[in-house]
Amino acid sequence: MRIFIVLLLMCFAVPGICEESNSGTWTYSTGLKIVSVTKLKGHPGNLTWKIEQKGKDYIVTINDYFFRDGDFQEPYLADTREGKATLAVKSKEQKLIKTRDEYPLQLTIKIDGKRLHKRQTIYFYNGDYGEVAGHQVIK
Repeated sequence: MRIFIVLLLMCFAVPGICEESNSGTWTYSTGLKIVSVTKLKGHPGNLTWKIEQKGKDYIVTINDYFFRDGDFQEPYLADTREGKATLAVKSKEQKLIKTRDEYPLQLTIKIDGKRLHKRQTIYFYNGDYGEVAGHQVIK
């Protein structure tokens, strides 16, 4: 698991690896948008995430804990050539006072339908905790 995270982080250290070689193609964060962030009341129960196709696009719903209550970096999708991808979500870094308060949130993220394909395995990475929270295969 740690090797996977190290390889993912190395991708950001090498210029040009974060986007395709042709101009006008996908980068890690294009085609992804946080649609809504909702505070959950109390403990959210099971920490879950699911991905569903809605029309041409995919909607990801995440119930998890994050360190900020709605201020996020752009989510990104790290693709591999083996039919796997990792959706990473992380709160924005706090500038002055860094706290580790936990907020139970529901995030809804829209992914352009051209970014994913059927039978592709998608992993969810919670960047605040540095953990992969499971995977799903797109049906």
